[in-house]
Amino acid sequence: SSVIETEYTLFSAEGEARYLRCTFCHNRKPGNGSEEILMVGHDISMLRRFELARREENMFAYIGRMSALITHELRTPLTSLQMNVDMLRRNRMTAKAHSQSLDILHRELTRLRSIVDDILDFSRLKDLHCSCFPIEDLVTEVCEMLEGSLQLRSVTLGVDVAPCTLYADHDKIRDVLLILLGNAFEALKGEGWISLHGTIRSNADQYVLTVMDSGPGIREPEKIFLPFYSTKEHGTGMGLPRGLKIAESHGGSLVLVSPQAGETTFAFTIPIWRSRHGAHPGNR
Repeated sequence: SSVIETEYTLFSAEGEARYLRCTFCHNRKPGNGSEEILMVGHDISMLRRFELARREENMFAYIGRMSALITHELRTPLTSLQMNVDMLRRNRMTAKAHSQSLDILHRELTRLRSIVDDILDFSRLKDLHCSCFPIEDLVTEVCEMLEGSLQLRSVTLGVDVAPCTLYADHDKIRDVLLILLGNAFEALKGEGWISLHGTIRSNADQYVLTVMDSGPGIREPEKIFLPFYSTKEHGTGMGLPRGLKIAESHGGSLVLVSPQAGETTFAFTIPIWRSRHGAHPGNR
C-alpha cells in the first residue's frame, strides 16, 4: 500500500476560500488482487487562517519596531530644525528677507513632525486607560470638533446614536471616530453627506458605530489597513491601521463593510464590558 497526502484550495460561489487536506491510501487486496483507494479529507481552513493571521501579526510587529527606531532617530533633529526656523521667523530682518522660504520650511517641518508622531503612535500604542462614559457624550464632543470644517465644505453630518455607557479608553475611542469621520470628510471633494449611526447588539454585548459617506468609494479595499498605504497626497497611511489597532486592543473590530461609491461604510465594534458576574463597572 502507499499513502499520498496533498492539499487543495476550493472556492465557494461567493469567492470564499476553503482549504482541504486529503490523504489517499492505495491498497491491493491479497485475495483477488483487486485494488481500492481510500480518501480521508480534513477541512483545515481555520488552521490556514490562523497561520496567515500570525504571519501578518509578525509582519506588523516588525514594521512597528523598525518604525519606532527610525522615527525616534528622526525626532530629535526635526525638533532642533523647527526650533531654529522659529527663531529665524521671529527675527524681523531675516523674516522680511526670506519670509516665503521660512514659511515653506516651517510648514514642511510641521508636516514631517506630524508624520513622525503618527508612526510613533502606531508603533507603541500605550496601555489603555479605561473609564465609564456615555458614548453619546463622546459623539457630541467629536461632532463639535468637526463642525467648522463641515460647514466650510457644505457637508451634512447625520447622527443617530443609541445611548449606552461604555467602559473603554475615552481618548482612543475618540481618535478612531475622528479618523473615520475625517477620512469620510476628505473623501468628499465638494458637497455631500456623512452619517454616524450607533446601535447596541444585545445578543453579543457589543456597541457598533457605523460611518457611511456619499464619496467616490475605495479603489483598493484590501490595502486600506496596511501601514503607510494612503491615497491622499500628503497622507501617512497610519490612520486606519492605528484605528484597527485601537479597536483590537479593546477586544473589538474595525472593518470596511462597503467600499462602493455613494455608500462607503465602516463599522467600529466595541465590546460592552462586563465582569464575571455580569455587572458593568459603572453600575457598581
